[in-house]
Amino acid sequence: MSPKPAYEHLRRLIKGEWWTSEHLLCNEKGMARWRGFYGLYRLTVEYGGKKIVTRAHLAKGAENIFKVELP
Repeated sequence: MSPKPAYEHLRRLIKGEWWTSEHLLCNEKGMARWRGFYGLYRLTVEYGGKKIVTRAHLAKGAENIFKVELP
């Protein structure tokens, strides 16, 4: 019942190469740009000591622009 080599290879792909984790700073217009695979993402925005968590869905053929309102 131990993991096989194929499992380890797939785990390295999913948690490493295919896993999207970005830390961004906004520009003077309050915008940030990143690339990711299609799918659902959890976005965490920190500003002025506050943290906002929201979701974004990157879809093929969509505009894929997301707006996060800060309090």
